[in-house]
Amino acid sequence: MKHLTKWLKCIILSVCVILTSKVNAQVNTERMLTMGRSALYYQDYVLSISYFNQVIKAKPFLSEPYFLRSVAKFYLEDWNGAENDCNTVLDMNPFLKDAYEVRGLSRMHKGNFQQAKSDFRAALGIDPEASGYMHNLIVCHLNLGQFDSAMICIDRLLEFKPKYTPALSMKSQVLLQRNDTAAALECIDRAIQFDNYNHELFHTKGIILGQTERYEESEQMFDRAIYLNPGESDYYINRALVRYIQNDLNGAMSDYDLAIRMNPGNIMAYYNRGILRGQVGDDNRAIEDFDRVLNSEPQNYLALFNRALLRRTTGNLKGAIQDFTSVLNEYPTFLYGLQLRADTRAQYGDIKGSEEDQLRIIKLRTEGIDKNDTISQTGKTRKKEDKNVRNYGKLILPDTPDNNQNFASDYRGKVQNKNIDVKLLDSYYFTYYVPDNPVDRLVRYSNDISLLRTESFLPKLNICCSDIQLRNVDIENLYDYISKLGAVIKKNPSSLVYVTRAICYYLLHDYENAMNDCVDAIMIGDDDIWTAYFCRAAVRLRTAKDRLDYNMIMSDLNKVIDLAPQFQYAYYNRANLYASWGEYKNAISDFTRAIELDKNMPEAYYNRGIVHVLSDNVQQGIKDLSIAGESGIYQAYNVIKRISQ
Repeated sequence: MKHLTKWLKCIILSVCVILTSKVNAQVNTERMLTMGRSALYYQDYVLSISYFNQVIKAKPFLSEPYFLRSVAKFYLEDWNGAENDCNTVLDMNPFLKDAYEVRGLSRMHKGNFQQAKSDFRAALGIDPEASGYMHNLIVCHLNLGQFDSAMICIDRLLEFKPKYTPALSMKSQVLLQRNDTAAALECIDRAIQFDNYNHELFHTKGIILGQTERYEESEQMFDRAIYLNPGESDYYINRALVRYIQNDLNGAMSDYDLAIRMNPGNIMAYYNRGILRGQVGDDNRAIEDFDRVLNSEPQNYLALFNRALLRRTTGNLKGAIQDFTSVLNEYPTFLYGLQLRADTRAQYGDIKGSEEDQLRIIKLRTEGIDKNDTISQTGKTRKKEDKNVRNYGKLILPDTPDNNQNFASDYRGKVQNKNIDVKLLDSYYFTYYVPDNPVDRLVRYSNDISLLRTESFLPKLNICCSDIQLRNVDIENLYDYISKLGAVIKKNPSSLVYVTRAICYYLLHDYENAMNDCVDAIMIGDDDIWTAYFCRAAVRLRTAKDRLDYNMIMSDLNKVIDLAPQFQYAYYNRANLYASWGEYKNAISDFTRAIELDKNMPEAYYNRGIVHVLSDNVQQGIKDLSIAGESGIYQAYNVIKRISQ
């Protein structure tokens, strides 16, 4: 499904439309569009969004920048943001088929297949022979369980594209749903004839063969898929399963090791490897695997029961009893678990507890619980959704490959895949320097700061919330400023001069002298005294050790707000403090006030989004994070992705 990628490259590299007007602002707008297209083509999605934002601000009536921004957001996996931009585009131009496609794909990623289906139908109404639109419509039908409708669309697609292998692959899935395995295999074989180097087709055939218990042939297909694409962890997981069923435990173990190395977050692989390690007597490492599973899924009772057995074997009787108890709280009639806990309690010396378990077993049996109910049914595997604790010793079957990934494999951004710590952005502080950020070089604006009277030899005063790496020349300049400000203070001391020197000390991490200057500024008490409280709060934040220190920071920020109620950054910093205390309602209120004072403050949107998520208001949080990402806070896209998952 590479049609959107090809189309995107074409549109980005196409010749710009020559504007008839000679107005300079219009020329600049077209230049911004061109730079945005270029950034988009080279996958610098955040930078491209910043260009499109400027075009939209200047000419909000143009549909093209909204659409191109939706594509950038789509690549960044901001599905809500992409959908909203497409809504705007289609309100302006309801015949733009590509906007229907991007919106449909965004909705598919959100699991909204019914609405996505409408988008692809609309796109097909404009371009009936577009295979990509039909492909995605089929995927929607499959995910909605509408197999008959899917088959009709597949056959229609194959009529004018008989060698379109993705359609043949999807047809095999429908045939499998109808339990027509022979026809499904025939379909996949036909696809392989057309594309003998498509690793996904061999993988799919391997799964179909495995379902028909042709395990040796299935393993051969997985071998071929891995040969063609050795970097796909799911292929190793599936091959491990057929190897296990054929009693090749070493081969299965090796495959799980490789899969986990490639994808350390695959919990199913840890569970299955834990089962295998337990079977070969590698008990301690098996326990490590189940620990990993339980760290991610604390309510996984089958993993708990397996760990209980292993803890019992390795002599950790107390831990085993705790695990058995957790399982029995969920499955109180599990006789085998009760018997094992009774035996373990007896070994541990808890005779009373053991006798209670034995009495419980007798009572359950008199109530009709069959002792045969304590063992699992035959077979070596179970489905992931099978939560029957009696199947604790079975490996989990991987999901049958559906077509959920077929619409997604070609659309991957980069920024959102950079894992970051989900934490609040830092508080603001005064500075004479700005970050070297290619996405957003704008210095945060404040009318209160612009009115401050600074010494002529000092650079412009700015405000920033990210750490800045000073160069040697910057450090030398700061010491020079401190010396000159000392001379000024001797002649004409004022609150603002003390604050400006405190800022120099602060940037040099000399917090003791910075604090002393802030105190002197407050003692003088000029009209600009609020700057001293704001600066002192920043200094105290750097040196805070306990709640008393944070209370003093809060006191300083309250004073700033009293003296300069329109200074948005004081509300932002106070909101950060509230959030660190877990007072989310107050934090949201202050972030909101900061945004009311300055709507162009993406850091406030970002932090408010995080706090909304912490307050279990996830959708509002994603909305705020989307705005922050759109405005250049690229971390937001990673957070949106992780929250959505």
